Amino acid sequence: MDKKEILKQHPIYTATREAMSAYMDAYLASDNFKRTTRIKRPSEDVKIYEDLIMNTSLMPIARYVVDRINDTIFEPGQQRLLNFSGTGQQTQPEWAQLFCLDIDLAGNDIASFMSHANIMSSIFGHCWISIDRTDMESRPYAQLISPLQVIDWEFENYSG
Repeated sequence: MDKKEILKQHPIYTATREAMSAYMDAYLASDNFKRTTRIKRPSEDVKIYEDLIMNTSLMPIARYVVDRINDTIFEPGQQRLLNFSGTGQQTQPEWAQLFCLDIDLAGNDIASFMSHANIMSSIFGHCWISIDRTDMESRPYAQLISPLQVIDWEFENYSG
């Protein structure tokens, strides 16, 4: 695989990247969001404009809505029944409890990880979660991937 092929962008990514970045900027109420919503007037001094951008506080409504929904779904005390055996039996693989307590090998439990996934999918409309294990003896781990990080993809159906 050469560099050109690795850096190839999927047409959907190319078409939606700018909008996805704008959604993230709106959620974070970033300076870039301020610059796109508060356009410099031709008669306005550059220094005054920059001062306005730096000192304008925003109430990020997008963040408030997303976080409010997320707080409801992941309210403390929620109990979820997880079954990793795949058979409906009560016996879980020995790695299951460790996976739930540290799903991403960075100390995040499964509820925290899924809360971040929910926020990301609320901002972008989707997100990517990769679950892997280095070998059959190791426990699996998950990684949350922003749609802005996945520039090309392809799916194949293996009858299942």
